Amino acid sequence: MTATALLTLILVMLPRAAAACASCINSAYGDRTYNVAYLGLILTPFVVAVAIGAVFTRCWWTARHRASGDPTDRELNEETT
Repeated sequence: MTATALLTLILVMLPRAAAACASCINSAYGDRTYNVAYLGLILTPFVVAVAIGAVFTRCWWTARHRASGDPTDRELNEETT
């Protein structure tokens, strides 16, 4: 083997830096954009629960005021006429 071929073989066989995704390269605290996904996953069930609770509360409030016959509630009285 010539010196050039031996040098080429050595350079090819040397370990290189492996390409990795951002989550493997950076720690969870080093890359703040990666943590936004976790925040969304954690908060989504609470947002959905609040939305469902708001719908149930609005339905309950509307039914209660219709049953009481509150004359000051113009919006509900217009819907019934």
